[in-house]
Amino acid sequence: MAKKILMIVGIISAVLVWFGLAAKSDYTWSQLIIEKELKNGWVVGSTQANLIDITHPWTIFKQPIIGIAFVKPSEFVLIGDGYIFAKTLWVNYEYMYRTKK
Repeated sequence: MAKKILMIVGIISAVLVWFGLAAKSDYTWSQLIIEKELKNGWVVGSTQANLIDITHPWTIFKQPIIGIAFVKPSEFVLIGDGYIFAKTLWVNYEYMYRTKK
């Protein structure tokens, strides 16, 4: 009986650790990217956080950032009539596990 309970507790613990690590990466990747790109002269222009993924149940309660648009203010070009051309770097967290620039 004790072995069965320990096995069940072990399996539940493993699943919770696995979910915890997956959730942590979903919420921390954006901060790591932002810190890296700030050092390269980019500034955050906008972020996107509207994804709910059923395979990542924690996104139901708080949606992680899945897209970041960076701009370089030093490279803005005024092109007339109040329009500004801005070089933009888009970074996406594709499929909740791969970063695409």
